[in-house]
Amino acid sequence: MHIAKENWKVDENDNFKVVSADPYGGMIATTSNWWVDTESAFANAKLIASAPDLLEACENALIDPDNDHAIEMIEQAVDKARGL
Repeated sequence: MHIAKENWKVDENDNFKVVSADPYGGMIATTSNWWVDTESAFANAKLIASAPDLLEACENALIDPDNDHAIEMIEQAVDKARGL
C-alpha cells in the first residue's frame, strides 16, 4: 500500500475539502455536513488533513519510543488534527 508523504490541508475556501499543500496537488477528500453538523464536518476534514503527519509521527515513535523528536512530532500532528 502506498501512503502519501505529502502535506495535506483543509482548503481555505471550502472547510469541508482536504487538498494537497503541493501547488500541483489536488483534492484528497471531502467531508459533508449532510449527516453531521457543520462543526463535526470541519473537524473531520482537519483529522483527514492530519493523517499523513499522524502516520509519520507514529511510525517514528514505534521505531524509537525514547526519541523526544518523535513525541514532538506526535504533539504537532495532534495539534494539526485539532486545528490548533
